[in-house]
Amino acid sequence: MFGERMPDVERWVLLGVIDERWRDHLHEIDILKEGIYLRAYAQKDPLLEYKGEAFRMFEEIMSAVEADTVKRLFRVVPARPAAPTAAAAESAGPWNSARR
Repeated sequence: MFGERMPDVERWVLLGVIDERWRDHLHEIDILKEGIYLRAYAQKDPLLEYKGEAFRMFEEIMSAVEADTVKRLFRVVPARPAAPTAAAAESAGPWNSARR
């Protein structure tokens, strides 16, 4: 369907998904940082809890990136070049030989 342009399409879709998911991940990490100290009240080491929770969140983002990339690649539709119309030919300006 895309021919030689397919690697470019895949690259752009993957970069878009990674960008979106990474921003969400950083926001979730900030929220985790704000509340991790509460685990000390439960006699748990906040640093170990943070590391474990952050790693779990990272694994989730990786699987979400794979799933979202596949979904979006299957939904990509190639744009068709517009056929020249009479209105486009008239708006070509002084270079249009029909207007001279």
